[in-house]
Amino acid sequence: MQETGNNPINKSLSIRFAADGFSFCADGTRKNIMFESKSGFLHSMAVCLCEPNMWENYNTVNIEIDDLTCSLIPSSVFREKDCTTIMKFNYPNVNFKKYTIRPDYISGFDITNIYAINNELNEFIQTHFPHATVSHLSTLLISEALKHSKKSEENEVWCHITNTHIFIALVGNGNLLLANSFAVNGESDVLYYIGAIFTQYDLSQTRTPLYVKGECPFIKNLKKHISNVNVTE
Repeated sequence: MQETGNNPINKSLSIRFAADGFSFCADGTRKNIMFESKSGFLHSMAVCLCEPNMWENYNTVNIEIDDLTCSLIPSSVFREKDCTTIMKFNYPNVNFKKYTIRPDYISGFDITNIYAINNELNEFIQTHFPHATVSHLSTLLISEALKHSKKSEENEVWCHITNTHIFIALVGNGNLLLANSFAVNGESDVLYYIGAIFTQYDLSQTRTPLYVKGECPFIKNLKKHISNVNVTE
């Protein structure tokens, strides 16, 4: 069990749980394990249990949930009691009895991200990391993108890439213009969706910056189409 107590050394742990992979960063130690197939969160939990770095005492523990089942809504009209209704409306084919629905508030902006977390994974986190800060991956990306574009006063494209899907956010001067996830099956799909965003919104392929997170082994090829590509942690 993780503790947040009186350890004077500022040690931190960041974990990403996904159905197709598991990764963590602990005081300079990094590991990223991608699964060959979308085997589910049980695989992620099993890998987590086998990693000795997980079970030291950390001052802060941050956990990212990487799952496609999420919805954005203006915070001004959001009510927590409506979470399930909103998710059922947007995902009518999902059995939400298997999920816990949680809201993420994007501080400083009128946006709430509602996401579903697998019940077994949710219980696993509460048991082993009870003091962790839990957020959806898209919440963190959108928040960072909005703050960055507000300072730059530019249009920017941000994306997170895995071996099964890509999440893309288009921001401009601190405003969210687009946010969506797409299933992908290799490099051609990733290039297609990023290119479609640039084309649809008439963005400059030489001037508009593209910020890339996650697994992207084909950065060189991506730069052949988009000049201003920035890989971020």
